[in-house]
Amino acid sequence: SYLWHDGSTEATYNADKRGVYSVTVTKGRCVADASTDVGEEYCDHCLSGIPNGFTPNGDGLNDIFKPLIYPICPVRDYRFSVYNRFGERVFTTSNPKEGWDGNYKGTRAELGAYFYQLRFTGPLDKPYFHKGDVVLIR
Repeated sequence: SYLWHDGSTEATYNADKRGVYSVTVTKGRCVADASTDVGEEYCDHCLSGIPNGFTPNGDGLNDIFKPLIYPICPVRDYRFSVYNRFGERVFTTSNPKEGWDGNYKGTRAELGAYFYQLRFTGPLDKPYFHKGDVVLIR
């Protein structure tokens, strides 16, 4: 369970003002505390990573393939697309919160390698472009 400084209990917290944010995380008998001081400066690097594999099997773990972007980074002009080995686009979105669920045209996509392209504009109009591959495993 999560307990944030303001009493909220969600697993994530959107820090939208300057200040100190703290959380207490409890799992069974284990308890951990953390806090951070949030300022107004933007990071100059928004992308924290892109997975190289995912397992859309409905178990709630790694079911969606999407880039991991730091939540405090303002993102504009976002475009994320996934392609199969024949170059067909199997997924595309302009919403950074959406990802590919491993389906194509309403059915489960084949196992194997897929290719992606990611473009967006970050803080200070910094352009981001990444491309690579991901393995769909069930």
